[in-house]
Amino acid sequence: MAFERESLSKAQYPHILAAGIDRSLSLDIEADASRIEAVAGLRIDTGRQYSSRNGRSRATMLSDLDALGDGARYVVGHNLTAHDLPELGRHKPELRLLALAPIDTLAQSHRFPPAPLPRPWSSSTRRRA
Repeated sequence: MAFERESLSKAQYPHILAAGIDRSLSLDIEADASRIEAVAGLRIDTGRQYSSRNGRSRATMLSDLDALGDGARYVVGHNLTAHDLPELGRHKPELRLLALAPIDTLAQSHRFPPAPLPRPWSSSTRRRA
């Protein structure tokens, strides 16, 4: 499925635009103990995206991802502060994106109570044929 960018308007998302969160780099990396295998990034404000798997050098993948973050104010990701940013810093500590303010969606998800589980169906609530 191709990415289709819907432009943000101040009327629709004033809190996002006022905070500058639209100028974010959303990223994810796949890494094992010794190497980064894949990277992906999306600029929320421009719709530009990047993804790379093995086949390109790690230095090229990380440089391309870093260039995608130029002009961003935030970096967004799931388990970003415990995994992605430390891995990126371990492999290439001079990345400019490491200086962006992090928004970790895993950490944010812990701020909300879990959704209630659906009640199990009982024989009295099932539709009878």
